[in-house]
Amino acid sequence: MNFSFISSPKAKKIGVWGLIALGVLPQLPLIFSWFLGVDSNWNHIAEHLLPKLLLNTLGLVMLVGLGAGLIGALLAYIMSHYRFPGHRWLNWALLLPLAIPAYVMAFVFLGWLDYSGLIQTQLRAWGFDVTWDARQGYSSLVIVLSLMFFPYVYGVLKPNFERTYPEMDIQAAALGAGPWRRFWRIQFPLAFPSLFLGMMLVMMETLADYGTVSIFNTPTLTTAIVSAWQDFYSLKLAMQLASLILLVAWALFMVDHWVKVSRPRVLNKWQKITPKTLKGYQAWSVFGLVFFIFSISFLLPFIQLLYWAITSDQSFTDSKYWSLTINTLGLGLGAMIVILSVALIFELLKKELQAGRWMQRFSQLTLMGYALPGNVIAIGVLGILIGLENQFSLSSGWLSQSIWVLILVLSLRFFILGQGPVSNGLRQISPQMIQSAKSLGASPLRLSTSLYLPLLKPGLVASSGLIFLEVMKELPATYILRPFDWSALSIYTYELSLEGNYEGAALPALLLVLLGMLALWVSQRRRR
Repeated sequence: MNFSFISSPKAKKIGVWGLIALGVLPQLPLIFSWFLGVDSNWNHIAEHLLPKLLLNTLGLVMLVGLGAGLIGALLAYIMSHYRFPGHRWLNWALLLPLAIPAYVMAFVFLGWLDYSGLIQTQLRAWGFDVTWDARQGYSSLVIVLSLMFFPYVYGVLKPNFERTYPEMDIQAAALGAGPWRRFWRIQFPLAFPSLFLGMMLVMMETLADYGTVSIFNTPTLTTAIVSAWQDFYSLKLAMQLASLILLVAWALFMVDHWVKVSRPRVLNKWQKITPKTLKGYQAWSVFGLVFFIFSISFLLPFIQLLYWAITSDQSFTDSKYWSLTINTLGLGLGAMIVILSVALIFELLKKELQAGRWMQRFSQLTLMGYALPGNVIAIGVLGILIGLENQFSLSSGWLSQSIWVLILVLSLRFFILGQGPVSNGLRQISPQMIQSAKSLGASPLRLSTSLYLPLLKPGLVASSGLIFLEVMKELPATYILRPFDWSALSIYTYELSLEGNYEGAALPALLLVLLGMLALWVSQRRRR
């Protein structure tokens, strides 16, 4: 059989544009749902609930973005400009909060601050009359999400704070500017785009959060989408609510893209700064501040989970936890393989075609999934699949309730984590190397296995850890699309914590954290 058509430029173009279309396809049912008429419940929601849903959603996005930005920027500055006891291990330990899903931190926090929690109970034992509700208002929720998401800002900003520009520094010093003023006038403005991009990542994560806000009983658009589908059994209402999030996500995505393309290009040569070594009380004061943030964002929650898991009647050897762990591992590995394989094919096709400006611009749409909450993509895919089931008179759930559909949605959601490293890696491979290999008679398969994959391996391994970490933590898409009689550690943890059974939720949550730490180690080990 002749497969030569696959190598033709026309077939390659069809492949690239087909993958771009697949990335955009789940958004179309959300837009076209308004042409099917307004859902019967929409007027009630628009009049009584929608203002509060919008206020909560946008308020949390802004407040958590600012909170995480402040914490991340402070830590990035301290860790890049100073050396003090514990600096070496705190440098990587500050990324560990990424291993804890935000909804896990939420129930740990409530376990401390609820009326029957450790802190209020102890305060009443000491004679204080305290009866506050940690679920009221935004403060507790903003603190939890900021502590979970600040590593996004810290990880992006710290490399920029470690750079100095000697020519600019010399000129500024000659004009009488001291070190602090030079930082604010030179280093910070040049690093600000990275700070802003880190905050945009935090805002996207906050917009996508479902588990934390539902545990805190704070209604947002993400909780309303799940309620519309699972409580009202209305796919149309869920799609119309999801379209509102789509508008917010598009706004964040466009601002993020604008900042990336308009960030200043510094022509001056840079070099790594020489950190100041602190001594005495200054060193221990700075260590105390950094260690305090690390403790409340990772160490103390981890110890609390460990204590609850040991004192509960749950056991690691229970077959239920083996099944949940295997399901979680299978889901993470399946999505990881799909994402990396498609990203590799997609970028290789673009490189072979020498993609022009329009193809490069439209290919950015495949990255839009990261700006969308998982339940928004899930509802869009459900709209397509349920429509196909109705159109062809298929049994309910024949297409829409499948583990492969869940893997597809997760792959669309986190495609950027595979595409970015592959794209950056391919740019490092010079055209001369490729032409030399082709002149020696290397076939496309041989070119991929002998040239591309070995050079891309470090980036692929690092991105595989991040993909597995994010897929394992993802809750809303997994919660909506899970097949019948199937569960994962994320779902089981969330359901128990929602019931207030924090001790029972501790063991599956601890397994999630341990898997997350392993994935984070794989990612950061390869990056170093």
